[in-house]
Parts: sequence; C-alpha cells; structure tokens
Amino acid sequence: MIQTIGLVAHPGKPGAAIAVRTLVDLLGCAGVATVMEAQTARLVGASGGRPLPDVAASTDLIIVLGGDGTLLHTVRQIGGAMPPLCAINIGTLGFLTCGTMDDARLILEAILASEYRLSPRSMVEAVVLDESGAEKARRFGLNEANISRGAVSRSVHLEVRIDAQRINTFSGDGLIIATPTGSTAYSLSAGGPIIDPESGELALTPVCPHALSSRPLIVPDSAKIEVVPETGREGVVLTLDWQQTEPVPEGGSILVHRAGFDLPLVMLGDQDFYGILEHKLGWHGSSIQSKSAPKP
Repeated sequence: MIQTIGLVAHPGKPGAAIAVRTLVDLLGCAGVATVMEAQTARLVGASGGRPLPDVAASTDLIIVLGGDGTLLHTVRQIGGAMPPLCAINIGTLGFLTCGTMDDARLILEAILASEYRLSPRSMVEAVVLDESGAEKARRFGLNEANISRGAVSRSVHLEVRIDAQRINTFSGDGLIIATPTGSTAYSLSAGGPIIDPESGELALTPVCPHALSSRPLIVPDSAKIEVVPETGREGVVLTLDWQQTEPVPEGGSILVHRAGFDLPLVMLGDQDFYGILEHKLGWHGSSIQSKSAPKP
C-alpha cells in the first residue's frame, strides 16, 4: 500500500508549481500524504521541505516532475538505495517518464491501485584514484561514466583493463561506459549499441576514435573496468551523467563497475522498452513506397 509519496520538481520548468499543487490536491483527495523536497516546497510556498535523501527514506514512492535530466539529478542527490521513482514529463526529453501532466490522474490511479511494474535500472559506480592508488572521489551514474579530455583540446589515450586483463588502448576524444539505460543517451549519439535495460550488460563506446578498429564493446555488468590515462597527459576528466565532473590526477586511474543498488523505475500499463524506442526514435512506417501507391 502506498501511504506516503515524495514530490520533486524542477523549479525552472514552466508550469512546475501548478503541477506540484495539482498532485498535492489529487493525492490529498485520495488520502495519501505527501513529502516535498526542499526546493520543491519553496517553489509552491510550502513549509516542511526536506533534503532528497530524507524524502527517499520517509516515502513509499517518489514522483519526479521534469524531464530525464531531472530524474538523473534526483537519483544523484539521493546517492544510494531509493524507493520507486515515477517520472512525469514537464520537460523536453521524456525517455524515462511515465507520461505528462495530462495523464496525471490516470498515473496516480494506477500507482494507488498497484497497477504498475518496476523496471530495475542498473547504475555505475566510478572511483577516481591518484598515482598512489588512494581514492580521490567516488561518484554514481544512471546513464554513463564518461572519461574525456578536459579544458585542453587534444586527444586522450586510455588503456582499458577488464577484470585485470588489458583489452585495448583507445585514442580519441574519450570513452563512454554506459549502462543499458544510458545506451540510448550519449553512447547512442557516439555510435554505441542500444541495450535492453534489464539485460545485465555495460557498453564501452569510444568517442571519435582515431583507429577504425576501435569499436563499441559490450561486457557483463559484473565486470570490473579500469581505465588508465596515458602518463604525461594532463586534463583528463571523469563525468557522470553530464552532471558531475571530477579531474583525474596525473598518473591516476578510474575504476568503474556496477553500483550496489539499482533505480526501481515505475512503468505503467502497456509501457515497454521496445514500444518506447519506437515512439521516441520515430521507428514508424516504411521508407519504401509501393509503385502502385499514389504519390502524396
């Protein structure tokens, strides 16, 4: 039974305040308590807003109002095990959302009737080590870990080891290590494969590689991936989901593996990954026109 729902909204999205008030009213009429994230509470002039980790710890489910970026930000701020997240799109991208505010009443009815399923979305954990092997930073991402050049505009050379075995040295603009969820994000634009979100794999996608033989590689998400930038190359950075950036010390390295927790993403009704692909990527119809068919 869903008794308490958390609300998180992107304050910069048009209509965000109206959307929050609408959900509070609908949930109140259904007898469900709401807990608002601090910035969301300020957006509607309410008191009692809490930090996101507190919202996650005190609710049965969180509704995120925004786009995919807002969901990524929410996951990053929680930073650990989390309740189910249901994203309602009031942004520009909505690959991970259940619907829009036009569907709000139907979405809430489905949630309160337990007519939804959870899609466990794996996450990556990336650790930056210095030259001595000491940990400098630890970050989590839902989409990808991206190792790339920093402010200096020159190519990077990245030696990749998987489970301590050297695989290749990738030269170019960088390397993306993408989760299945992230396979339809930056990795896809760099030529990476689309992966079923529940397949248990990671994709290594070189960015603008210098060698044509440097191709995307799919590995099991049990793999321990180590990326070692070539010594003497300053300015290499690690970026998680395009929201967190950490410099890699000279002579340091990056360890990437599946995180110890998943994102339980709410999926409704007939929502499925392949249907979303068809809709979002425009996989409709045929480019072949019958000779007998009249021209438009």
